[in-house]
Amino acid sequence: MKKKISIVVPIFNVDKYLDQCVLSILNQEYKNIEVILVDDGSTDKSGLKCDQYKITDPRVKVIHQMNQGHGPACNVGIKESTGEYLYFCDGDDYLFPHTIKRLVETAEKNKVKVAICTAYAFDDLTKEVIIDPTYSLIRTPRQNENDTLSRKTIIREANKLSARPWDKILDAEWLKKEEIFFPEISMSYDDVPFHWLVLARVPKVALIREQLYAYRLNRIGASCYQIKQSEFLFVRMLTFKILKKSCPELIDGFIRLFVSDMAWLEIAEKGLESETKEKWIEFLHTSVEKNQLSNKTKKIISNYLYTQTLKFKVKNRIKIVMKAVLNR
Repeated sequence: MKKKISIVVPIFNVDKYLDQCVLSILNQEYKNIEVILVDDGSTDKSGLKCDQYKITDPRVKVIHQMNQGHGPACNVGIKESTGEYLYFCDGDDYLFPHTIKRLVETAEKNKVKVAICTAYAFDDLTKEVIIDPTYSLIRTPRQNENDTLSRKTIIREANKLSARPWDKILDAEWLKKEEIFFPEISMSYDDVPFHWLVLARVPKVALIREQLYAYRLNRIGASCYQIKQSEFLFVRMLTFKILKKSCPELIDGFIRLFVSDMAWLEIAEKGLESETKEKWIEFLHTSVEKNQLSNKTKKIISNYLYTQTLKFKVKNRIKIVMKAVLNR
């Protein structure tokens, strides 16, 4: 018998998009699934729709809770899951009919705990479909015939993988045994520490260079619609502390990705609050202690920041951060 797949959907006020999301899951070619809809205190009709799906399809399980945020909602789904594999889908996105089938086939064929796919993004405001390397989300070259990454390669190429939870299918028993959960915080970007914890523990991953997920950009009301300086910084500082304790060899790649994150440039362009700026510089200074950043990474960061200085014309602001990162 085919293994059961638990698909966890954290939901908060996505009534407009929920039908497209849930129907795309229920209509999967891979039928042995359980769908865990976690209504995280929605104030629109999302919760009612969840209950209706539970009535019409026995594979659907519904959990209603007070609003706690995306991460805690996902954690409830993890704990309630009974499948051999876990998959996450946001309530305003959707899957293709063959998504779960391809993910399971790849994980089983390569005997891995985690398989990672690519995605395409579409802008909710302009309706433009974006298919390019920025949104395909796997930027590491093909490694071998099966396109798998060894532990050594994961560490080397970590900064080229997406920090999203919805591009991965995960071995549920392994995830629970390793006690990998989202941080219990109610703020944006909580998927970042979860992703890096997965990379810190997984022995091997398989890549699927197919766009198996449809990701909605610029949805008004979404938690990441507007960048929140304090949350952006806090979550990355939290992730740094986690890696420093659990997998220091990943710090190099994490800092490289952190500094080159386009969201960071938007913050830099708008300017940082003085208190936030001080915390950030202190954090970056900490990251270069005891040679935690390699010379290669420092060179890449230096070249990148120089390029973006010209592009965004924020020379003075970037110079402050560059000095902190490169310790010069």
